[in-house]
Amino acid sequence: RDRRYSQRIAGAGGGYYATPVAASGRIYLATDAGVVTVIEAGPQLKVLSQHDFQEPIYATPAIAEETLYVRTTKHLYALGRSAGAPESLPRPGS
Repeated sequence: RDRRYSQRIAGAGGGYYATPVAASGRIYLATDAGVVTVIEAGPQLKVLSQHDFQEPIYATPAIAEETLYVRTTKHLYALGRSAGAPESLPRPGS
């Protein structure tokens, strides 16, 4: 097992029930407090962004095509690129 980091992520809060998912050099982590943190997959911990969904998250996020799916206890969110907008999520495998 290759451990890259062992530190807390500021602002994430809660515990982790969902499995981390990764695509295109990014790792997506969801806490049971409802915060999704995006980190760079690299030798040092680098937080790229965070979003608080204001509802618990127990399910593992899913990535399909250019869309990240996040299921909270009350909603299912599909986050991705809008027509004409700059690419907001990397394509898996790129």
